[in-house]
Amino acid sequence: MESLREATEVRASIEGLAIKLAMRKVTPDNLDVLARLLDDMDEAFKKRNIERYTALHYRFHKYIVEMSQNQILMRLYVSITEPFVTNRLTSMYFKKFPQYKKVSHRKIYELLASGKASKANRLIEQHVMAILNSIEPSLKRMGKE
Repeated sequence: MESLREATEVRASIEGLAIKLAMRKVTPDNLDVLARLLDDMDEAFKKRNIERYTALHYRFHKYIVEMSQNQILMRLYVSITEPFVTNRLTSMYFKKFPQYKKVSHRKIYELLASGKASKANRLIEQHVMAILNSIEPSLKRMGKE
């Protein structure tokens, strides 16, 4: 549990930095990729396809880091994130977010598209931590069983 919290804190910082770096290099093609990922995520969520949503959600966040074009940042991101990309965590997340529209992926995309780096930075950091905070009580209960 503690390693997930620590990894998530680092992940939030990495994604925030990635947004700042990507903002200088974002292209219409990048935005198209993100828009397609968002549409696919919406569809997977509606169908409650946990496996597909897990893969797409990870891809969305990883793509933002890739847009930074910073190789070290990308390696760090993968090393701290991939061990925690699981369908089990996504399943908990689904239970905590029955109102999917409250999730901020589209807003992150809109801020990136409009060049609002500092707002996008803050939102992605809050978003990443919110994921952990939403499932942490369930993880704690599981640890006590």
